Amino acid sequence: MNILNLSNDIGGSKGGGIASFMMDYLQAIDKETYKINLWFNADGNYDKETKKFQMPDVDIKQLGLTTDYNKYGIKKTVEKLKNIDVLHRHGLWLPLSLYSLYFSKFLRKKVIIQPHGMLSSYALARSSLKKKLIGFLYEKANMRNASIFVANSRKELEEIKNIFADKDVALIPNGIPMSFLNYPIVVNNQYDELFQDKKVISLIARIHPIKGIERLIEAISMIDKKLLENLIFVIGGTGDENYVDSLKQKIKEYKLENCFLFLGYLDRENKLALLDKSQCFILPSYTENFSISIVEAMARKVPIITTKGTPWKELEENNCGFWTENTVEGIMNGIVLFLQKDNENLRVMGNNAQSLVKDKYIFEHNITKYETLYSYLCGAIPKPNFIY
Repeated sequence: MNILNLSNDIGGSKGGGIASFMMDYLQAIDKETYKINLWFNADGNYDKETKKFQMPDVDIKQLGLTTDYNKYGIKKTVEKLKNIDVLHRHGLWLPLSLYSLYFSKFLRKKVIIQPHGMLSSYALARSSLKKKLIGFLYEKANMRNASIFVANSRKELEEIKNIFADKDVALIPNGIPMSFLNYPIVVNNQYDELFQDKKVISLIARIHPIKGIERLIEAISMIDKKLLENLIFVIGGTGDENYVDSLKQKIKEYKLENCFLFLGYLDRENKLALLDKSQCFILPSYTENFSISIVEAMARKVPIITTKGTPWKELEENNCGFWTENTVEGIMNGIVLFLQKDNENLRVMGNNAQSLVKDKYIFEHNITKYETLYSYLCGAIPKPNFIY
């Protein structure tokens, strides 16, 4: 079976959830049964990132609509689509969707659209005029002609159904590789001297307004300063330089310089080292369709604070952390509740968090649902029970 993954990006200056997902997907998918192709939007120099994705039996190509970075050729690309059985579109709002529209409407073959959170109300409201124009030109037609959508959480499933009530949606949770969970605890690591005896609350994510870091700063400014004396909020990740500078300026205005530390980009080794030094992980996002960073933290036995803008009700149901109101006050309350827990309570929460990941969010286990979905779309098996 010949599967084409058509992705908005694989890293570069954007990074983000799709790139991380694609790496885990390519490593876990059964490449003996499925011929796997990955074509991605190339809006810059992706040579370094492309090398990361090179692996046996994966055909990877940079695509675009302009000749300066279209390394395959539009005519050849369209011709090769005839040999594809299922096209799996990752993301929306880029001209790459013209390929999936052509595939579904003119070749009349099966297209899966996995929005990766791009159909949430918050995401749609950002650059809304641009998205309305793209929707009018081709994206609405692309979505209408798709065979099925994939959602990574029930929250995202509901968001998709609110727009396309008549469309089938496969619910397939995201996850982390087993190797991330099994990696030995990093002791005596590079952060020991940096953090000293402080209690660490970490945040690892793409630094973007959707992550709500301004709200985190405001929430901390409302907490009794005595509670903050032995606390440090450590932020790992990159973003627009001007935006990062604005966050640092806001921290300065609130006189919270001693409470924050920005580490910049973290590779896997440094991410693990930070998580293993953390007593808590916080993600104050306005909205998330899943958030792999939360699963990564839970896998390392770290309790979580996040908002009800994320689909993580399970934190409360399984005593893994705090699912707060999606407001500055809610974030503040979550931090205060964390500070009220003793070490034994936090240890129990961390163990519960890791158990939840083992039960539901190991990527190698969930990849079989994608394989089942492909077989279903090709008519080889009946409709699976995870399609709604």
